[in-house]
Amino acid sequence: MKNKYFIGQDYNTIKEKNDILATYDDLQRSKITFLNEMYNKESTLKNLWSIYKNHIHPHELLLNKDAMFFNEVEVDEVIANRFRFSQPTKNNILHFINIYKRWGVDRGDISGNSVDAINRKESTKDMSKVLINKVWGLGEFYNLLTRIETKSLLSGTIPMLLARYGIAGKQLIHMRSLKWEDIDYEKKQVKIIEHGQLIRIIDVDDRFLEWIDKYKASNDNDESIDYGYVLKKKNTVRDDSLIENYNTINSRMYKACREVQIDRISFGDLQKSRCIDLLLEMRATRKLTTDDFEWVLMSLKEPPSPMAINVLREYYEALTKDTVIFKRTTGIVEQSLKETNSKAIADKIRKAIKFEEFINDEEKWENKGIESEVGIEVNIDAES
Repeated sequence: MKNKYFIGQDYNTIKEKNDILATYDDLQRSKITFLNEMYNKESTLKNLWSIYKNHIHPHELLLNKDAMFFNEVEVDEVIANRFRFSQPTKNNILHFINIYKRWGVDRGDISGNSVDAINRKESTKDMSKVLINKVWGLGEFYNLLTRIETKSLLSGTIPMLLARYGIAGKQLIHMRSLKWEDIDYEKKQVKIIEHGQLIRIIDVDDRFLEWIDKYKASNDNDESIDYGYVLKKKNTVRDDSLIENYNTINSRMYKACREVQIDRISFGDLQKSRCIDLLLEMRATRKLTTDDFEWVLMSLKEPPSPMAINVLREYYEALTKDTVIFKRTTGIVEQSLKETNSKAIADKIRKAIKFEEFINDEEKWENKGIESEVGIEVNIDAES
């Protein structure tokens, strides 16, 4: 029997205990309850709390969602973002989420455990060798959309298209609330509106606008009604003020991927691909700094946390084998970031990670998962 209620830290009095608990958010407090109900051994409690605090809680904050309600794609994203950590650590992360979800099922909080659908071996292997399989260059991406269009409704491609250009938001709210009037064809821009206020402008290109136009003019939405939102709603929706449901969009995307027999693509992977677009555009002119990662995230979403900036930087470095300069700590000046061969280096990165903007072979995307299974090492140096 435990002498003390575990709270992740040592305490001597009830006041100390309550003061510590008061510093935790609701997500953390639910894990404290879970750990105390499930375990007695202090070393086990400390190890599991460390796994949660360092690896799972930050992801909950990013998604604004308790890990109990993560679907299999979101659980996989937690592991994927820990690609630099050891195999045992990734196993422990998956184990924590699995046990926590089972606890939730037993309590009746959730109906099933999404971790059961995850390929454990695939999810926890060396992610640095398979990150290439999680980014979509625009050439490959549009080939995928064309293939889906031939197998399914054109409407199934639109959530993917919007996410690929960074139009998402928490719980996909920017995607769900996007209206036709928010798309500026002349300037090739999309306005992101929240509560009637313009909060961001996202640049798009001709291919985006052409695909949107084709979707708008299509007749494959017979069961949907256009209330002015880009994502049309089923005609069973009676209130025209309602925007498309988050879970419905996820289901639509899952169905589209299933039609062409590929694993479901996460919205997070598509948004990261947009970040890589912007980063490689800058990389073609000079070396990248940590400031660039903050700018990229701010251009697509709310002001990012230091943790979010660091995760994107680590993701980029592991994917491209390119080194990012810590500008703030080194005090480096813009002139020293310039290279005579920056464009050649950026092109080499694109080729190595199969991130070309245009691909003539429309079937090339089908080989993505096979060719990248072994990973591609890219050695980029100043003489490239």
